[in-house]
Amino acid sequence: MNRNYKRVIFFMMITATVVLYLFFTNLYPYIGIRLTLESDHFYVQTINKIGWGAQSDIQVGDQIILINHLPPEKHMTVKKFLRIEQAETITVLKGTNPKTFLINHTLELTRQYLYHVVIPFLYFLFNILVSIFLVKNRIPKNSSILLIYFFMLLSLCFISGSSSARLNIVGVVTVNFSFLVAPVLFLHFFYQYLVENGKLWIEKRLLFWLYIMSFLTFFIVTLNKLMLMDFFINAKLVLFSTFLFLISIVAITLLKCYRLSKKDEIREPIRWMLLTFALSLAPYIFLYTIPFIIFGEVIMLREVASLFIFFIPTIIFYLLLVNKLFPIKVYVNQIEYYLAILIIPSTVVTFIIKAYYSNGYTLITITRTFLVIYVLLFLFLVLKNYIDRKLRAVLFVESEQYQKSIYRYSEAIKRENKVSGVLNSIEREMKEVLKVKFISYIQVSKKGNFICADTENQFLEGALAKKINSQVLNVGKIIEHKEYFLLVIGERQNYYYCLIVKKLTNTPIRKEQQDWLEVLAYYTSISIENMIKIEDLLKKLESVEADQMVANKSNWLNRLMVNWSEKERKHLATDIHDTILQDLIVHKRKVEEIKRLAKDKPLILESRIEELEEDVLDMMYTIRETCHELSPPLLAKLGLKHALQDLEVKFNLLSTSKLVFKIEGDNQSLQLKNDYELAVFRSVQELLNNAIKHAKATEVTILVKINDQTLEIYYQDNGIGTDLSTQNKDRKNMGLSRYERSCSKLRRRN
Repeated sequence: MNRNYKRVIFFMMITATVVLYLFFTNLYPYIGIRLTLESDHFYVQTINKIGWGAQSDIQVGDQIILINHLPPEKHMTVKKFLRIEQAETITVLKGTNPKTFLINHTLELTRQYLYHVVIPFLYFLFNILVSIFLVKNRIPKNSSILLIYFFMLLSLCFISGSSSARLNIVGVVTVNFSFLVAPVLFLHFFYQYLVENGKLWIEKRLLFWLYIMSFLTFFIVTLNKLMLMDFFINAKLVLFSTFLFLISIVAITLLKCYRLSKKDEIREPIRWMLLTFALSLAPYIFLYTIPFIIFGEVIMLREVASLFIFFIPTIIFYLLLVNKLFPIKVYVNQIEYYLAILIIPSTVVTFIIKAYYSNGYTLITITRTFLVIYVLLFLFLVLKNYIDRKLRAVLFVESEQYQKSIYRYSEAIKRENKVSGVLNSIEREMKEVLKVKFISYIQVSKKGNFICADTENQFLEGALAKKINSQVLNVGKIIEHKEYFLLVIGERQNYYYCLIVKKLTNTPIRKEQQDWLEVLAYYTSISIENMIKIEDLLKKLESVEADQMVANKSNWLNRLMVNWSEKERKHLATDIHDTILQDLIVHKRKVEEIKRLAKDKPLILESRIEELEEDVLDMMYTIRETCHELSPPLLAKLGLKHALQDLEVKFNLLSTSKLVFKIEGDNQSLQLKNDYELAVFRSVQELLNNAIKHAKATEVTILVKINDQTLEIYYQDNGIGTDLSTQNKDRKNMGLSRYERSCSKLRRRN
C-alpha cells in the first residue's frame, strides 16, 4: 500500500477515536445557562433554546445559590466562563424558597440529542464512507488524500461544536482548530487538484500565509478561551472574524479560477465546487456568523445552520460517481441506489410528522417512524419500477417524425464505410427534417481555430465564432446564434467535427428538435470513431503487404477485413436500433403525455418529468457502455489488469453466469505493447461471449499468471464443450478458430 494512504488510514483511525470520545461526551445533557454576577450573587442571564435549562422551570433572572450542592463560584465552568455546564444538580432561589433541579435525560431533550449526537455522528459516518471509497479506488493523486483529510476535519468540527458548547476542553481545542484550518485545507485540496490538471492559477505562498494565520489565531483564541493567557480580546469574535476572512479568500479564489477556466474541461468541476461552497456555508455565514458579529444575536441557531455542510460530502460523492472529479469507474446497483436516495426524503417526512405530533415523541419512536417510512418508500419505488416495465409498451403512443428519422439515419449509416459517407448522411437527414437553407461542415480545433471544409464560411468571422470560442464543446453540443446554429457531431484528439446550419427563420430550436439533434450527433460520433479505427487498421495491413505470407493471403485477408467491418457496422446499428431508438420512441410518448398533463393535470406533470429525466440518464448510460465496448477506456488509462477486472464486474453484473477472475504475479513487471494488451483483452472477451452464447456455462474461471515477461491465461468453464476433432470442418467453431489464429499471430509478431 502507498505510504501516503497508510498515513491517511492512520489519520482516519485517530479521527474515529476522537469522534467516539466526543460522541460519549455529548451524551451528557447540554445545560445552556449563562450567568451574570451582581453584588456577589449569580443570576440567570440567558438560556439556550435547545439546552436542558429551557426544558426546566428555571427562568431568566432566577438566582443560582448552589451547583452540585456547592456555591456557584466553586463550580469550574462558572468560575471560568460564567456558564453552567457539567453539573448534576442546580439549586435556584424561587421567591424565598430554594428549589433543587436534578439534571438528567428527559423526553424533552430529544431535539438536543438529534442535533448534538445523532446527526453529527451520521455526518462522520458519511464522510468515513466517502473517504473509504477514495482509499479503496487507490486514486494516485495527492488531491484525493487532501480531500480525505478535509472530510475528517469537517467531521471533527461538526461533532466537537456540541462538545465545545458543553465546555469540554478536548471539544474546545478541536472545534477551534478544525474551524480555522478546514477552509485553508479545502483551498489546499483545490490548489493540488488544479496542479494535477496542469493549471497554476493559485500561488503556493498564499496557502502558506493562510495556514500561518489560521494556526496563530487558533493558539491565541484557544489560550484565551481556556484562560491560560489573557489577551484582552473577545475570543469568539476573533474566531468568527478570522473564519469569515478565510472563507472570503477561498470564495474569491474559486471565482477567479472559474473565470480563468473559460473553454476548459476543468470548468465543470470548479462550478460544482462553487455550488458546494455556496450551499453548505451560506446559511452559517449569513444567518449565524455575520449577525452574531454585527448585532450580537443570530437569525438561525448554530445547530440548524450547521446541517447544511451535509452538501459538501454529498456533492463531492456525486462528482465521484459521475466521474467528474477523478478518473475512476463506478458501478451503482439499482437497489443500492434506491436505498441511498431514500435517506433524505425519509428523514424529512419523519421530522414533519414529529413537528405535527410533538407530544410524546422519543428518540426510539422517531427511529421506528423513520424505518417504517423508509421501507414503505423503498417498496413503492420497487413496485413502480416493476409496473413501469410491464406497462411501458401500452402507456404511451407514437407520433411525429423524429423517431422515424433516427431509425432511417441508423439504417443509412449502417451502409456507409467512410467518414465522408456518414457526414453526407447526417447532412441529408437534417435537410430532410429541418428544411434548412444550407449546412456547412467544419472542423474546430481544440485551441479555438476554425478549419472550414467549404467556401461558404464568412459567417464564422462574426459573433457566432466568438460565441463558439467562449464555450466548452462536447459531442451533442448545440450553440445557437440568430438564424445559425452549430452542432458538434464528433471528436478527435486535436479537433471537433461540427456542422454549421442556417435555418429558414430566426426562431429558436424546439426542445424535441434539440433532443433529436443530440441523438443524431451521438450516433454520428460513434460511427465516425469506428470508421477511423477501421481505416487506420486497413492502412496498417497495407503496410505489411511486402511480407510474403501476407502477400500470398492478401485476397483472403481483404475478404476477412471487409466481412469483419461489415459485421461490426451491423452489430453497432442493431445495438442502436434495439436499445436507444426504442427508448427514444418511449420518451416521445412521454413528452406527449406531459403536454396533455400540462393542460389537464399540472400536479402530475412534475413526476412525469422526473421519470423522463431518469430514462434519459439510462439512455446516456447505454450509449456510454456501447462506446466502452467499442473502445475500452480503462485499457488505455490504467492498463490490462484494471481493464480485465472491470470486465469481470460487468460480466457478473449483466449475466446469469458466475465469473471467478484471479491474477497471480505482479502486472508491473510485464510491459506489453498497446496492441498486445488489446489482443489479450479481446481474446478474454471472446472467451466470455462463447461461454454464454455457445457453451451455456454457469461458472467460468479465468486465471492470469504473470512471470517476468511471460503472460499465461488459463480458462475453464462447466459448459457443454465441443469436439476439437471436428473443429476445422465445422463452421460453427469460427470463434474458437479466430481466437487460435489471434494467439498464433501474436507469437509471430513477437
